[in-house]
Amino acid sequence: MAERTGLVLEGGGARGAFQVGAFQALQEAGYRFDGISGTSIGAINGALIAQGDFELAQSWWSRVNTNLLFDSDDDRLERLLQMEFDSDTIAYLASAARGLIEKRGLDTSQIRRLLSVVINEEKLRSSPVDFGMVTVNLTDMKPVELFKEDIPSGRLVDYLMASSNLPVFRIEPLDGKHFIDGGFYDNCPMNMLAKRDYTNLVVIRTLAPGRSRKFDYPDISVTTILPAQPLGSILGFSPRYTHRNFKMGYRDAMRTIYGMKGSIFCINPIPENTLVDLILSKICDNSEETDARQQFFQHTLPSVARALGKNAHAPCGEIIYSMLENMALSRDLDPLEIYTPASLAEKILAAPHIFSKSEAKNIWGKPFFLDEIGKKICRMLI
Repeated sequence: MAERTGLVLEGGGARGAFQVGAFQALQEAGYRFDGISGTSIGAINGALIAQGDFELAQSWWSRVNTNLLFDSDDDRLERLLQMEFDSDTIAYLASAARGLIEKRGLDTSQIRRLLSVVINEEKLRSSPVDFGMVTVNLTDMKPVELFKEDIPSGRLVDYLMASSNLPVFRIEPLDGKHFIDGGFYDNCPMNMLAKRDYTNLVVIRTLAPGRSRKFDYPDISVTTILPAQPLGSILGFSPRYTHRNFKMGYRDAMRTIYGMKGSIFCINPIPENTLVDLILSKICDNSEETDARQQFFQHTLPSVARALGKNAHAPCGEIIYSMLENMALSRDLDPLEIYTPASLAEKILAAPHIFSKSEAKNIWGKPFFLDEIGKKICRMLI
């Protein structure tokens, strides 16, 4: 069987910006895909990629905002989505709720117009890339999985809208039937490509609400790119959150592709023996004690590991990268950048430690110990 690589894009509304950032990292790393499946915003992103217009997808996401998609007040809706309630937003919510009831949901005509501009059905159909999407036929109460050849000519945008119909949207009938968001059946349609004999899948998750079907194909290689931090509301289409989610997607994909270290921060590691040699060279430079090496590796490093809640016998790199991340978090450094051990150490040394109240009351406890030892280790890395 020939190797075939597929891309699966989970639904998630505004969280779809994460997928665009992740795809950029995949593209830069040389990934090429024979097929793409997606649900809701994953189907829209997938269509743009499959038709060969990834740059257009990037441009679209850089401009998108709530006002562009819905007839709404962008600032007040954003405050509501972030659970920021005041008299102004509560009054807006009451008015919006009345409008939703009267109009049978959010008007999506602006979304349809935008899709009609960026989706090129002819290019998608002529592309060699497979493309599939999921929706749910509410009228007949059954799921619908469609590849591009199953979609009637001229109806691609209609079916993309059908795949993205959240319950809060005003649902327009399609051929006399009503469709709702495909996430009610399968928000992460891996099985669609598995059934077409794909051998490798790259799955970009958003962790949005929705159902995911059981995947039982043990012979298929699956690489999953997950967000390390929450991506926010599925309706939070503000430029600020879109930009953040794009950068998170790029960072988390880079971590997955290249095996970078860190759970929130992304640290491009150096080989373990190079790291050890670097530390040893600084110990020899900065200490006249003959047992300096033994002191560091048998006492200092295990103490750091225990303070971090890690195994005292963990590899040197594992302990140091965990320590760097801990220190970076305590200094409120930007987690969306990609660091080397040296560049992160420099940032840490240049920034003040932001002590929490509990830490300030116990400066001789673990946080203070970690910070003092950590700064010494940071100097060794530069």
